[in-house]
Amino acid sequence: MVTHYWKGSPGGGMRVYLEKLVEALAGLSVDTRVVFREGQDPSQYRVAVHRVFFPFLGYLALRKISPDIIHTHDSWFCLLAGALHRWIHGSTLIHTFHSEPAGPASPLQRWFFRLLQARCDGVTFVSEGLKEKLAECYQVEFHHPAITYAGAETPRVTPEQVKAFRDRFSLGKEATILLVQAFTANRLKADGVRLLIRAVGELVPGYPHLMLVATRDGAFVPELKAYAGQMGMGDHVLFTGDVEDPSIPVAACDLFLHPWLGKSGVSLVILEAMASCKPIIATSPGRESECLVHGKTGCLVAPEVHRVGEAVAYLLEHPRFAQEMGVAARRAAEERFTWARTARQFVDLYREFRPAEEPGHDR
Repeated sequence: MVTHYWKGSPGGGMRVYLEKLVEALAGLSVDTRVVFREGQDPSQYRVAVHRVFFPFLGYLALRKISPDIIHTHDSWFCLLAGALHRWIHGSTLIHTFHSEPAGPASPLQRWFFRLLQARCDGVTFVSEGLKEKLAECYQVEFHHPAITYAGAETPRVTPEQVKAFRDRFSLGKEATILLVQAFTANRLKADGVRLLIRAVGELVPGYPHLMLVATRDGAFVPELKAYAGQMGMGDHVLFTGDVEDPSIPVAACDLFLHPWLGKSGVSLVILEAMASCKPIIATSPGRESECLVHGKTGCLVAPEVHRVGEAVAYLLEHPRFAQEMGVAARRAAEERFTWARTARQFVDLYREFRPAEEPGHDR
């Protein structure tokens, strides 16, 4: 594995994806080594240099490992390190895309993207929507694409942990918690939190104990705090910063909100909320959701203030329906989104793209 983020880094969902995938692969007796840029793990290969130099030093780390399969993740400099090893040593190269581009691609960016992905034996995407978005952005047709969803585990959170979380942030028993998880690190997500702040502002007169809780100490927290203050919502919006165990605020919340304004992604945080049996309200990206079924495992609404507010009010007024939706969401997560299933899919891909060994070749 070649990745920007690894254990102990602020990599969010992508870091969790890598950690859980490597753990699940180990359960299938796959010997996996990790070359990473950010994080702490003395048992693996850290290449803590500027991204411009990472491809070359990452290649040297790969040469020491001499892997059968190189599996790179998201960042161009990780893919370039793998491409160099493939070019020089003929190894098999698979790349997984995790995130949507920040904006339109320039002609140079499109050329470089096409050049790198053409060097891959196979490419995978964490959602169908992401594949479509990248194909549109870079004007490219992918060869041998596969969708490799993240997994989710049913968390084990005790009532004592939930109480400690509520006490730590002065969330009394009367508080109704609306949780948005890890949406403070980039502009697109921050705009989604702004939408929620306005929606909660419209609801507070009828539901005075509402609290919008946003986790993660992202770059947009100061801006969002200021916005909440400007909207007169400072007493109803809480920014927790980073939390050691994200499953605890999920267990503590009454409703889980996912105000994604992009066009792609099956978010890991949604899958974790599903596995936690939580009623979910997600904004629809203009295409059918790949993980939620409206009215059965979640509420899909247009990314508009009043639509989000209507959905929140409906679920608060119909707690039995909300509970049944959460139970159905957990069942769907257990059937479709597990790390064991993701790992088995990757093992099948590794076997598919690895060249047949010549007679007498023992490796």
